[in-house]
Amino acid sequence: MSTQRGVAFLLGLLVMAACGGDTGSADRSAGAAGRPDGWIDHQDPAGFRVRHPEDWKVEVQDRQVVTVRGPKAEGMVAVFPFFLSRPAEDPLQVLREVPAPIAALFPGARIERSGRLPGRATDAVASLAYGREGSPGRATVLVSLDGPSGMLYAIAAPAARFEELRPTLLSILQTLRFVEPSPDAAGDRPRTPRVSYVAFQDPRESAFTVEVPRDWTVSGGLFRLAPVDTRPAIEAVSPDGGIRVALGDPELPPFTLPNEMLAA
Repeated sequence: MSTQRGVAFLLGLLVMAACGGDTGSADRSAGAAGRPDGWIDHQDPAGFRVRHPEDWKVEVQDRQVVTVRGPKAEGMVAVFPFFLSRPAEDPLQVLREVPAPIAALFPGARIERSGRLPGRATDAVASLAYGREGSPGRATVLVSLDGPSGMLYAIAAPAARFEELRPTLLSILQTLRFVEPSPDAAGDRPRTPRVSYVAFQDPRESAFTVEVPRDWTVSGGLFRLAPVDTRPAIEAVSPDGGIRVALGDPELPPFTLPNEMLAA
């Protein structure tokens, strides 16, 4: 399953969960996602795009947590990856342990009900109750695990307005698409220089061609010591001499491991 199809599938499951398993309600909410009027497109250099009402705000916290918030904190969509100290097999346990980003987004969160998704042992959905500035809040959260990492998708709103805002929250979430990050998205992190490559062709017999970094010193080729004794080898050294990459060794003759047939 491709990344985009996988995300769409998981969000579809979250729609179902937020609608309490009502397929009809889920279809109506899903249909609303394609017909928002007066919404704007936000393409973020961090590597995603999303549509949302004009007075809502998109933020990326700690280069990891994506939130789309309504005015006066009337509603929120949150998406973020997380990493565990060891691979996990139970998404419900991850929810119970409350990863730090969940605790930050949903103060005092407690799970009211939760369950694994049918046929998907690594995915779980939960309904959370939390409090913010003395006001009760409600959230629906989907956790999807992949070894020691995972993704979390959430919609949240004040408890009194959750049902009213749910279609808007789901519509925003369903427009989320991951795209190629901008080269400038790294911010103040050290940037990896772009590397261009050139073709190096065996200068001895033109037996092979390999891509090597431009400006590196490259030597080697096919060394033929006998009609049936050929030894391909190549060595590439970076301009500052700090990196050396070698493939093959012309000093090593062909060999094979001993076996019963050769012993006979």
